[in-house]
Amino acid sequence: VWLDRKLQPIGRQCPSFIASSLDLLKYIKELPPLPPTVRFVTADAVSMYTNIETEHCQTVLRRVLNEQERAALAIMMKYTYFRFSDCYRRQKDGIPMGSPPACMLATIYFSKHEHHLLREFREFIFLFKRLIDDVILLWYFGKQNATTEFERFCNVLNTFGKLRWEVSEPAERINFLDLKLTIFDEK
Repeated sequence: VWLDRKLQPIGRQCPSFIASSLDLLKYIKELPPLPPTVRFVTADAVSMYTNIETEHCQTVLRRVLNEQERAALAIMMKYTYFRFSDCYRRQKDGIPMGSPPACMLATIYFSKHEHHLLREFREFIFLFKRLIDDVILLWYFGKQNATTEFERFCNVLNTFGKLRWEVSEPAERINFLDLKLTIFDEK
């Protein structure tokens, strides 16, 4: 709980951070009219928490956390025990799911790679927002090499530790009204 409180302000500063589906709606409402060549793409991390390697996570977050926070992170990631039926097990790798700081750790961890993605592909990314392990992306296909660059983006997306993302096919049109209704139905 202490570590989660320390991570909250850091995570909220991440460029792609959205707090909820309502936060996403705010961004959608503020979008200017979209060029006809902008496509809607989603991405979903494959088992995000268990695929964030302990050592890689600690290395990535070393510059972000102070000494006490790094120690708390090490203890949480290396010495988490859980019960499954009548057996007790120690989690050897990954962020313990259900632990208070899990969401913010995952958010901050991947944001380090996002900085690189957002810089390298800035001329094609119209919008990039993430809620932990779900990405909403608007990609501009109106430029030369946009399809090739999108394929390269998908490859680069999957070059951060052993974390992998399943990326949808770009959708030609999206009715944001339908998206808004779907998001509100979740609540």
